[in-house]
Amino acid sequence: SDGGSLPITWGAVNAYNKGVSNIITWTTLTEINNQYFEIQRSENGVDFYSIGVVDGNGNSYVVNSYQFSDNKFEHGVVYYRIKQVDFDGASELSEVLSVSTKLVEDVKVYPNPNNGQFVIENIVEVAQVTILNSIGQEIYQTESVMNSERIDISNFPTGVYYVKVIIGNHAQMTKVVVN
Repeated sequence: SDGGSLPITWGAVNAYNKGVSNIITWTTLTEINNQYFEIQRSENGVDFYSIGVVDGNGNSYVVNSYQFSDNKFEHGVVYYRIKQVDFDGASELSEVLSVSTKLVEDVKVYPNPNNGQFVIENIVEVAQVTILNSIGQEIYQTESVMNSERIDISNFPTGVYYVKVIIGNHAQMTKVVVN
């Protein structure tokens, strides 16, 4: 290359969580001498290491879309970047992207059974909490809950209820017995 032209023109670069996978997507508008992309992951946003390679299209003047799926990440915040490598070894890095995932399975409800007054603990991100009765009707809802939340449904009849904690596109249901 003449050193003046960039090997590729980046289009959109995105990363998001979909269940057990973090999906990294990117597009190129043009490619010159583009051999491959190396997908890199970091737990701290500073130290990156390779987790996979996707072949480039060499020389291209049309939009190309790429995708890489990472299903070995740790929950929490994970950072990604893409290193584009030319046939002659020259390379350039994309912007750094972050994906935040939390496991809502860690949410605790206690005491359980209870008298209609209980605490939901260990809510690691801002969540929405909904209480459903045994036939699935919503009887109680609260938005923007974090860390722990005291619930009082003692004015409702005794029986089985379900606590639904929603964080992003993850939801957890916990059965609660009110005596």
